[in-house]
Amino acid sequence: MRFAVFSLILLFVAACESAPKPELPSSADITAETRRLMQREDVKGLALAVVTAGEVRDVMSFGYRNVERKEPLETDTIMYGASLTKAAFAYMVLQLVDEGLVDLDRPIADYLDRPIPDY
Repeated sequence: MRFAVFSLILLFVAACESAPKPELPSSADITAETRRLMQREDVKGLALAVVTAGEVRDVMSFGYRNVERKEPLETDTIMYGASLTKAAFAYMVLQLVDEGLVDLDRPIADYLDRPIPDY
């Protein structure tokens, strides 16, 4: 029985490793779909990056940074991030939770060397 379970586990692992990796859309396909969606939603400017396996594959910009002055949005245009940092911070904290370094049920003050007002 133990051999059968072990064999099934090996078979499962082998199947997972040999599964084909999904193909990413081409840069041209991403550009076409981005332009289509921007037109549908009346988006005036948009910048995006495609990151795969930790590597930046594409950086693109579309539309205007200033519509009234017809100034194009460039890939190096500095943009106001609004509340984007909240999602980025939450993602980082959840990575620390996954690594076992942070417990969401533990008060933040427990992680500090001294009381919060002393900082």
